[in-house]
Amino acid sequence: MGRIDMNWSWFGVKTIYRIEAFGRPQAIDSAYDPDATLIEERIVLFRARSFDEAIRRAEKEATQYAASQHRNPYGQTVKMRYLKSCDAFLMDESPGVSVEVFSATEVVHKQIPDDEILDSKLGKQRGSNDRQQRLKFLHQELAGTAPKNS
Repeated sequence: MGRIDMNWSWFGVKTIYRIEAFGRPQAIDSAYDPDATLIEERIVLFRARSFDEAIRRAEKEATQYAASQHRNPYGQTVKMRYLKSCDAFLMDESPGVSVEVFSATEVVHKQIPDDEILDSKLGKQRGSNDRQQRLKFLHQELAGTAPKNS
């Protein structure tokens, strides 16, 4: 995007990450899925003078955010990868209660059901087992160690 002549403005910038567990699990339970990865979308606010500046700041922050790794309750190393894509939104107002921080649009075929759109944007709703399925990506220090049900 080109440079826009403006004073300092607020931007919401969305970045996307893929989180994966590596190594052989020390223990597994019924919720463990060896093929699962986790996608994280983040929207972070930045003050900048242009879209280009906001994106540069967001990319730097995203690289730092994705640099950490930890052990999961299964004893695996969990790593995050920044997928090197940003979508910036110039906010009309300063941040505050009920202020929109991000908006994006997408054209979809009219025959695509609403449930399919929601699944693609929010992930399939898996019910009460969802927390257990996410155990693979949680920090071992926070979630504890998985039970040994090999």
